[in-house]
Amino acid sequence: MRFHVVGVGSLGSLVAHHLRKATAAVHPVILLHNKERDASRGRDALHVASSGLISSTSGFQRETYTANEDVIDSLFVTTRANSTLHALKELSPRLNQNSTVVLVQNGLAVYDKIIQDLFRVPGQRPHFIFASTTHVARFGAGGELLKHPLRGNLQFAVVPDPYGRNFEAGFADPALHLSERSARLSDLANPEEESYQRYRSLRNTAAALLLADALNARWKPMENLQLILRQNLAVDCAIQPLTALLGCQTSDIFATPASVRIADRICREASAVFGTQIREETRAMVDAAQGASRRRSGNRQITSWAGA
Repeated sequence: MRFHVVGVGSLGSLVAHHLRKATAAVHPVILLHNKERDASRGRDALHVASSGLISSTSGFQRETYTANEDVIDSLFVTTRANSTLHALKELSPRLNQNSTVVLVQNGLAVYDKIIQDLFRVPGQRPHFIFASTTHVARFGAGGELLKHPLRGNLQFAVVPDPYGRNFEAGFADPALHLSERSARLSDLANPEEESYQRYRSLRNTAAALLLADALNARWKPMENLQLILRQNLAVDCAIQPLTALLGCQTSDIFATPASVRIADRICREASAVFGTQIREETRAMVDAAQGASRRRSGNRQITSWAGA
């Protein structure tokens, strides 16, 4: 099993560091670069400072996007949302239906764009995992030491299977008490099943995330993560423009009543947009269900008439 990381800035380096710590050395962790020059100068060791301690990992391999034609088992994407489509377009020849792609970003529309432009056939696209993180990391002067001053969490969910396998069965198992229901790796793949190869990388990727203790990874139902991603988007819509326009730090936004009012209005507007989206999607689902019901009814009438 090989883990590739594309987007090897501070977040990607933090993820790569903890993947390396959580997995055995026989599973390579490969840092992907767009240009050969960057790959040749890239890091083969990482040093992370957190809570007054420094931990180091080494043995990372480095490649460019098109270095070889080997299939990628597991790809962690930590680029900015607007760079993701380009990176995956370059890497798409190395991804197949048995691969797993982890989108560690808060871009809600990125996945829709990916499947529309690159993986249009559901049964032929890779498995996808959505992830959102509150970790804060940055490289210090000189770029040698990765500072990790704020240890948050990484919450993830698995995109539903086009073949109908229920990845979230453990969250709603009626045989278990509510307090005992949780995600299960066996719902992703079972080595005893004939279909194991199809889901192997998905299971191993989720397992690696859960083993990376310092990432504080939490597996959530998809509907929960969708809410988290929307909340993050609303916050970003308020924080980033205001800090840019006012030329201040995030904490300073809440120092004046005027900026608080602006942030509140932005969040209310985002809430209204999400509410409209949910209503439209619900209406579309109802219309589709009613259409299917009418078609079934029409088929029964035709069958009845033909039988008469």
